[in-house]
Amino acid sequence: MATAILLIFLVMQANAVRIINPNRRILQEPPLLLPKDRSQHEVKEHWLEQRLDHFDGNNNQTWQMRYFQNDKYYEAGAPLFIFIGGEWEISKAYLLTGHFYDIALQHHAMLYYVEHRFYGKSIPENDTSLENLKYLNIKQALADLNVFITTQKQSRNSMTNSKVILAGGSYAGSIVAWFQKIYPGLATAGWASSAPLFAKMDFYEYMIIAGESIKRKGGSTCYKRIKTGMEALAAQFKLNASDEIIHKLMVCDNFDTMNPLDIEAFFNTVGYYFSEVVQSYSSYIKSMCKKLLSHQSNDTEALTTFLSDMFWLRDTNNKLTKPIKILSYTFINNSCNLVRQWYYQTCSEFGWYTTTATRYHHPFASQVSLGFFQQLCRDVYNNSFTSDTISSSINQTNAYFGNTINWALANNYETTFFTHGQLDPWRAVGVQNGSNVIVIPGYSHCADLGSINLNDSVEMNVTKLKVAHFLNRALRTPEN
Repeated sequence: MATAILLIFLVMQANAVRIINPNRRILQEPPLLLPKDRSQHEVKEHWLEQRLDHFDGNNNQTWQMRYFQNDKYYEAGAPLFIFIGGEWEISKAYLLTGHFYDIALQHHAMLYYVEHRFYGKSIPENDTSLENLKYLNIKQALADLNVFITTQKQSRNSMTNSKVILAGGSYAGSIVAWFQKIYPGLATAGWASSAPLFAKMDFYEYMIIAGESIKRKGGSTCYKRIKTGMEALAAQFKLNASDEIIHKLMVCDNFDTMNPLDIEAFFNTVGYYFSEVVQSYSSYIKSMCKKLLSHQSNDTEALTTFLSDMFWLRDTNNKLTKPIKILSYTFINNSCNLVRQWYYQTCSEFGWYTTTATRYHHPFASQVSLGFFQQLCRDVYNNSFTSDTISSSINQTNAYFGNTINWALANNYETTFFTHGQLDPWRAVGVQNGSNVIVIPGYSHCADLGSINLNDSVEMNVTKLKVAHFLNRALRTPEN
């Protein structure tokens, strides 16, 4: 397969998402609606010098870590509330609104939002070459957070004995839990929203839950139309009868209908569109299904027409907009380049490849294999990313954290509260059972980070009250 074809699928995915929300960018922080009466001037941008390698005493290189601070409501001796950044560029929103912000205000806390190394503006040497990316890993990121907390507590006498509360969503939620495992006692408590905790190569469960969520919110008829249409498309590719589909969908000219990896790229992109609606735009599932079911034709033609109308963006010449090889870019010029860093982490630490080539039930056809994602690791970075090396790295990640899920169970969730949306496919690799765990019916990924809202369901608001109670109790409890 030509590398260009293999690299385009994430660009196609980004384009597809913009059909739902034109302001959405790939690898963007979980969105929050900022009230119009909030002034961003109360949030200040700061930088903290960090070691490039915390574990090599002979390496004296440093870089500047960006963070935001809101001390408007801070009172001496109050706790430090730290929102964790993930695989995105941080904004000021989480220090101006949201449930974590609301709880912090009740305690007159100092508010921080820290940016993860190699994301946003916190990129060492402004370089994401493979040589530099070796310093992008979860161990270094946790050490950054350790240095940050220690430095801030030493910066003011009034904060020396302050308690520390952490929060984060998605991968940043994982950091909340992992930090308390590796650096116990430094943080008093944390809230992990939609946090994946178990690294896994073949994350087939993701697409299964995405399908179940479409059926749950959009109905079984919508599910069946996707399933029948996708399977029919797969059959046409198998019979080498896909030229008409390729023409109708304006797929790029160098697409090879005989190349298995090109075909996998096509089906991965289509499947990603539906799963991204589930994960990030679950309120649109019903309208998406309504649109899909409005086409008065058989399932195959209806799905193809739907994809043509809703999915593929064209330029003024009615051709598919030429994709950019964003995964190969090593310089930084916009947030799309963050894809390269995140995919590197999947190749070197986490996996989480959303395959569909499985015997389990889902509506997305069984076309996307594990080999597709492994090949992407090799094509973008180098040939050292074999199936064995990726698998070994994933096993090392789980071993390093001592299987965080079992650790959390063994410690009875003393310091972390976990929340998941029922519709969210990521919950399959997170903690879903326990006294301080809630799976919220009818919601998806990081949907609980906003302030309490009477327009939300009773279950959602009860969950937020329980999160607040957990953190409040931790702050009231004397430390040993």
